[in-house]
Amino acid sequence: MHKADIEMEMLVDLLHKSLSLILENPKAPMTRHVGGVGLRFRFLYLALYLVQSDYLANGVSKYLLREKIYHTAFDYFTVRHHCPTQTHNELRNDIRTLIRFFSLVHGEKKFCNDSPVTIDVSNSIPNGINNEVNDGSSLY
Repeated sequence: MHKADIEMEMLVDLLHKSLSLILENPKAPMTRHVGGVGLRFRFLYLALYLVQSDYLANGVSKYLLREKIYHTAFDYFTVRHHCPTQTHNELRNDIRTLIRFFSLVHGEKKFCNDSPVTIDVSNSIPNGINNEVNDGSSLY
């Protein structure tokens, strides 16, 4: 195993530990403060860029990391609106970072269609909901 491979595994491990799958998680490892928006979305841009590249061969790891990226991005927008605390130039750079991130998200369609991970929805839905008529007797 090469040094670059070990470094990449460490980076992927760091990304998995830094991103959460839970929205509005009070113990989330990332702050949702308005002043941290630029850093958050630069980090998410790096993670999404890595997921879209060929560095990660494991489809499950890519799928899970992609889900965590989206949850972390949406989690930022679950807080109440606040006035920006950044200077004019910092705010401009943060907005550019958001635009770059969402441009990368917009390009995700290409990568999501090629995803090798398939989910069988018919087996994951509990009985009574999946194409069966429920008379209500099993609810009590």
